[in-house]
Amino acid sequence: MGHWTRGAVLAALALFVACDEPATDGYFSVRPDLRRCASPVCGGFWFKALNQKLTRCFDGSEATECYAGDIDLSALSLSEEQASYARNRAAQSRMLVKGKFDSGSWPGFELVARFLVAEAWDAATDQPALGTFYFARREPIVCVRYPCDDISAQELNVPGSASLFADIDFSATQASASQIQEASKRLESEGLLLAAFAAIGPGGARVLAAQQYYVKIVHDGACGSRGSCGTSCQPTGCSGEVCAPIGSPIMTPCVWRPEFACYQRFGRCEHQATASCGWTATPELQACLDEVSGAAR
Repeated sequence: MGHWTRGAVLAALALFVACDEPATDGYFSVRPDLRRCASPVCGGFWFKALNQKLTRCFDGSEATECYAGDIDLSALSLSEEQASYARNRAAQSRMLVKGKFDSGSWPGFELVARFLVAEAWDAATDQPALGTFYFARREPIVCVRYPCDDISAQELNVPGSASLFADIDFSATQASASQIQEASKRLESEGLLLAAFAAIGPGGARVLAAQQYYVKIVHDGACGSRGSCGTSCQPTGCSGEVCAPIGSPIMTPCVWRPEFACYQRFGRCEHQATASCGWTATPELQACLDEVSGAAR
């Protein structure tokens, strides 16, 4: 790809936004439905259109968020392990999706929709997603001095919102140095989704102060030319007591220990600040482990 001028990048972004976002498609946050009633009326997921006050539901109504009885990941061609990981992330409210509502397939529940996922994006850290949601990518702009304004960003679900920034500040995400290095690679290939605030940096440069960022979940072998698929995490071992990268199963003795129940019930197997897989020390998990440890004394 050759170098682009600033004007050419903005024009291409405006065309991309206008043509790539049909009315039935969009970007959404996901959270699990915790109501206690029969499936598929309960137990699915709630979807909220990003950067919008209201979400258009399958029945044509508008609400703050809309319900779907299931999340369909089949279009992503994920492995069984990756699909399980994605569903777990959706259940933890740690995933963003691009897609649309469609008719379900439950006899007698024709009005209950399902959600068809076209893209799935995984939260990089445990920090809250604050600010405006953007798709960002570094463009090959010819630049002779700072600020270069070579990062294109468009607000998700907002046509005509394309703009350019000089830099992204990842400090509020609490990502590790290796995570930020990997994010920079992705920024030059498939891009990143960001929850960020627009700010003014050194020298009056326009920057994005990222509060959270998301990396695309792709099927094996679908990495960008300069990017990396990254490594998702999954429980492994005989009793699911070890958190390790997908595709790297670990064999452990099949000897049950009481703390294993804590990991099964409260465990969040995911990337840690060190960029390696591990169990996130949530208050629920720690309380369970402390209780088990105290009972064993």
